[in-house]
Amino acid sequence: MRLVGMVVALVPVARFAPAQASVEQLARCAAIPAAALRLQCYDTLAKHESDGSNGVEGDDIVPTGAEVFMEAVVEERPAVLSAPTLHYPGLLRQAQIQGRVLVQAIIDTLGRAEPPSVKVLQSPNPGFDQSAKSYVTKALFRPGRVHGRAVRVLLQVPVDFRLRQ
Repeated sequence: MRLVGMVVALVPVARFAPAQASVEQLARCAAIPAAALRLQCYDTLAKHESDGSNGVEGDDIVPTGAEVFMEAVVEERPAVLSAPTLHYPGLLRQAQIQGRVLVQAIIDTLGRAEPPSVKVLQSPNPGFDQSAKSYVTKALFRPGRVHGRAVRVLLQVPVDFRLRQ
């Protein structure tokens, strides 16, 4: 995946869209979701341009609203403003199983998680997964921002399931 990021970083921005088909072909061959490759490309492209190595300053990048930015690239990261009460699964509570679930989601420009993008990356027990996904889907986030403009951001949200002693 690193090689793809390097190749895309050398392609001018105007030529990025036609390269999409080759990204999809590579994704099929490598069994990597095409969306993940595109996100890596945006991340690498943004870092490359902000370095000024191609003569373009990072300040010249203007988000159009359709891009999905990596969390590390945005100037203002999304943050939870409000969230529902976390539902602790009954059987796991009885068994006194605790842990942290890492959920990935795309936070839109209004601060909501896009439901199709919500997925569990890490979980100590599959019984926690649905509760964690539901928590992230129903939460309200402060949107990420680039140059003061709200943008879509791929975010990893840790959801902790802890029992009170």
